Amino acid sequence: MAKIEFSSTALPYRRIGAIVPPELRAKLSEGELAGETRSHHPGADDRLQMFEVRAPAGAAFNPHSHDEDEIILVIEGELHAGSHVLTAGESMYVPGGTVYAFRAGPAGLRFVNFRPRLDVTYRTPAETRAGRPD
Repeated sequence: MAKIEFSSTALPYRRIGAIVPPELRAKLSEGELAGETRSHHPGADDRLQMFEVRAPAGAAFNPHSHDEDEIILVIEGELHAGSHVLTAGESMYVPGGTVYAFRAGPAGLRFVNFRPRLDVTYRTPAETRAGRPD
């Protein structure tokens, strides 16, 4: 029988720059490294993943892609993606393999990221292109 799992907002945030491996650190912007994250549901091959990110004002998230589809739900602040500005309660869906970038607004940004399973990939645009068949 399935088991209900609960997550608490009492979970500690961890500074992204302190927890990412060196090969990923080289791909991230200073704003990404200065951000903080906490995992609500870590995910697995057959389990949903959900984590939260807090980013300082103006933090830029470099162009990248992930293997899995994702939904980013803005909780506080603003998310600027191209000409789109998302505020609290608004979201964006990004299909797996799609390169995207965004930045935090002037008051910073807090968002929740949902994925259908554990995905720790972070591919640069060149890595994304290299993975696509000709």
